[in-house]
Amino acid sequence: MIVKEGKRQYTQAKRTSTGEALARVADVTTGLRDLMIHHLMLSPGHRCSPRHYHSSREEFMYVLAGTPTLIVNDAKTVLAVGDGVSFPPVEGVFHAIVNESAAPVMLLEVRSMPEDDAITFDAAEMG
Repeated sequence: MIVKEGKRQYTQAKRTSTGEALARVADVTTGLRDLMIHHLMLSPGHRCSPRHYHSSREEFMYVLAGTPTLIVNDAKTVLAVGDGVSFPPVEGVFHAIVNESAAPVMLLEVRSMPEDDAITFDAAEMG
């Protein structure tokens, strides 16, 4: 299956109080049963999600534009265009990608879709 650029449908994942989009997500329908692909666009100062880990889902993020910051537990690493990072399902290894830069970030996320996945969020970030 070929996925053409103009055929993606974006959803506004989050908005500011003034209605500005903080993140846009495109679900790419590929015809695959066990993989989900997202095209993510993060505005400056925002993140994909709170720090979390999965019980069985595997994730891979590839940087298409910008310089996002990878957070794994308490360590931070600035990523660049062309960098990729994988997240195997490891208990207690919290991860997140944050846009701490002044420019938008674009990411390609590929992830497995196991039915039995459980997500655990970092309690310190959840308040």
